[in-house]
Amino acid sequence: MLKVLLLSTLLSASVFSAGLEKGDEFQAHYVSGNVSVTCFTAEGTKHANFRCTDSYLTPSMGSKFVTDEVVDADKVTLTYVDSRGKKKSKSSSFKGTSSKSNFNLWIWTLTQRPMLQVGENEIEYKLTKKKSEVMSGAFNVVVNAQQPRTCSYRSYTSSLASDCEAGSNICSRYFRDQNDCL
Repeated sequence: MLKVLLLSTLLSASVFSAGLEKGDEFQAHYVSGNVSVTCFTAEGTKHANFRCTDSYLTPSMGSKFVTDEVVDADKVTLTYVDSRGKKKSKSSSFKGTSSKSNFNLWIWTLTQRPMLQVGENEIEYKLTKKKSEVMSGAFNVVVNAQQPRTCSYRSYTSSLASDCEAGSNICSRYFRDQNDCL
């Protein structure tokens, strides 16, 4: 009887794993460069110079939350510490072994904040079903900063006046054309 109890305890003690589908280690890349643009519009010709800067994460800027075993849950909430030291949470529907949505790991805009920052990040997760906790835990994700890269100078022409007023479209095109300075 003791052998059966010990065997069942060992079998049920299998290690449960949860984390990001894209892994637990990411690389932060920082790119910059100078670009000029000449805009030929109905209002006339304009010229502008921009210093473009960007950063991106590899292998991915977003990832689903995954488990290695099926969990009977309908929602996952991830809690992390933001760049200001405050605890923040993001959630997604959950089914089986995966969140329905990708979580934003790196993109910073007026409406979005990233979950990760350079260094070691501890992320707590809570899986719930009908608002009752099913399982919780934590995992770590490491973001390593890579050496900054500078792209070569480039000039463009455009028929849009807005390309000479704000650099966002031109900078996006610039980094795409320069293959992110690789």
